[in-house]
Amino acid sequence: MQSGVTRINGNAFNDCTSLKKVNFPATVKYIASDAFINCGGLEELTVEEGNINYLGVNNCIIDKRSGALILGCKNSVIPSDGSVTSIGEYAFRGCTQLISIHIPASVTTIAGGAFTGMTSLGEITVAPENSNYYVKDNCLIEKSSKTLVLGCKGSIVPTDGSVTKIGDYAFDGCIELTDITIPKSVTHIGYSAFKNTDVKNLYLEDLESWLKVTFGSASGVYLCSPLQKGGNIYVNGELLTEFIAPDGIDEIPGYAFDNCLSLTKIVIPNHVKEIASYAFDNCANVNEIIVGDGITSLFNVRDFKNLKTITIGNGITEIKTNTFLSLTQLSSVTLGENITEIGSNAFARCSSLTQLTFNKNLQTIGSNAFRLCSGLTQIELPDSLQSLGAYVFADCTSLTTVTLPQGVDKLYSTFSNCSALKDIYFKGTLEQWEAIPKSNWDYGTGEYTIHFIDGTTLNKGDA
Repeated sequence: MQSGVTRINGNAFNDCTSLKKVNFPATVKYIASDAFINCGGLEELTVEEGNINYLGVNNCIIDKRSGALILGCKNSVIPSDGSVTSIGEYAFRGCTQLISIHIPASVTTIAGGAFTGMTSLGEITVAPENSNYYVKDNCLIEKSSKTLVLGCKGSIVPTDGSVTKIGDYAFDGCIELTDITIPKSVTHIGYSAFKNTDVKNLYLEDLESWLKVTFGSASGVYLCSPLQKGGNIYVNGELLTEFIAPDGIDEIPGYAFDNCLSLTKIVIPNHVKEIASYAFDNCANVNEIIVGDGITSLFNVRDFKNLKTITIGNGITEIKTNTFLSLTQLSSVTLGENITEIGSNAFARCSSLTQLTFNKNLQTIGSNAFRLCSGLTQIELPDSLQSLGAYVFADCTSLTTVTLPQGVDKLYSTFSNCSALKDIYFKGTLEQWEAIPKSNWDYGTGEYTIHFIDGTTLNKGDA
């Protein structure tokens, strides 16, 4: 680096993986904490004599004014002479070739994100005289807060109660960590705690304790789940295939079962009142869900690609737009009694759907709600129904029988391309039928017959 440079701004050398050596001239007065992120090839760091703000020792760049180690590399050894009192944010971020780290006694503060992305880290040690940090089972732990600050591929989270929190970025980059046990003493898992990991098996000591864990921080809840790429959950040594929320649990926290591939059935009893975002995201093997009456807003089910059966409780009043869109394995749906609206595309392209009973309080079905549900053979719409959107049952090619209430507001391409349609039972008179606004409602249908309440009929072509 040329003499005369005074500032090195943020992102200046980020991702320069071929960079091996940096010598900071005496003129440099400011180095941004994020100036050398992900420079995994760095081997040598030095500072020219005469620099009033920075010191280079043991391949570590130290801010003289604060005692903060602001940049390290694969060959760094943190000085034990007392010159380093803190390790700054991003100091070792992306040091993919650093295999061990020793924290001297003088270090009192380690910033969040200081050690992220250290994929080769296999050993963590701390000077016995350090009053703030210690190592147990290859985990760096802050004494006062009982926070696991840093883990590595050889880490085992202590089960003796000494860890109550897993900190932000704690295991970020531990790509060789395949199994992990979260003890019941843990009450919080921080932001990006398991980013860039590949844990296959998550072991829990206690399910109820796990359901009381909080996730994330002020930065958000990004990548908190231990199962980032999908894996299994074991509770007391047994594979968790069916989840039933225990008594006393009224909320399922976000990320609790994110990416859990061992789950095949989810049961939410009536005492559960809330399911947080991401609680069951990417649970790809779930095939049955039962939602109790305490839930008022249905959680994201679009990730359940193998879902076959769902029972929706009486606390739900609306099936929102796209809720079950393209869940091609879904065959049976039981709707709660208080649902008044089914949104647009709610069940569109659910080609295996054959069992569907509409509740008696349903008032509105949005456009395309059941379009391309090729497995439906018959439907009976309730007397409460008032509004049908366009193309609601379009392209339901197996649909043969339909029952319609007399109060429906319009028929706009409602049954277009329902080529097997044979019978329509209309709960009204011919005069009421003729009063309903229509547009291409029967385009491409079979040779159907309309049956009216007085026993009269009307064939296609006359309707």
